Amino acid sequence: MNFIILTLALAVATGSQAAVLRDAPSPPSKTAALFEAIDEFLEDAEKAMDKKWDLVANSKTGKALSDFLDEDDDSTTTPEEQSIVNDLTGFVDNAIDIVEKTFDFASKVDNVSKPIMKKLDAALAQLISPYLDPIIEMAEPYKERLHHYMEKLKELDHHLEEKLKARLEYLDSQVPEKVQKLQEAMSAKKQATK
Repeated sequence: MNFIILTLALAVATGSQAAVLRDAPSPPSKTAALFEAIDEFLEDAEKAMDKKWDLVANSKTGKALSDFLDEDDDSTTTPEEQSIVNDLTGFVDNAIDIVEKTFDFASKVDNVSKPIMKKLDAALAQLISPYLDPIIEMAEPYKERLHHYMEKLKELDHHLEEKLKARLEYLDSQVPEKVQKLQEAMSAKKQATK
């Protein structure tokens, strides 16, 4: 009886280990790893650009220039000119609304499609990896150099961000005041022409 129990226990133990080994995911192909690295690089580049744009847009300089460009002073226009300006403003506002809605839609599609695209990337990588993996293996000696360049690129990005912050700090001390003076001069000129 002990022999039967021991045999059954051994069969269950080895059977479950075999199932675990069979269900273990295979390591990703070099092609899949390359696709993942490219996706990560593009996401990092997009985040870096967004961060720099936010630095400019949220600076005093960016806000002052934006306010100046958004200023709507129509005190010196004739009624005919104002009618044309109003028509153009309405047209531009509609175009901007369409563009914003298009970007919102594209963003939603992007969010919904990311999981699908990841699955498609994995399927594509699996399909072409037998052909692309040997080529990637031939490029393996250059991998360290590529990593070195990527690190240099990160350092350059950091350096660029620091330079941008310093430049914006200087501009923030100069531009808003000059924009204010320009607005006052334009207002005075318009008052004088009345």
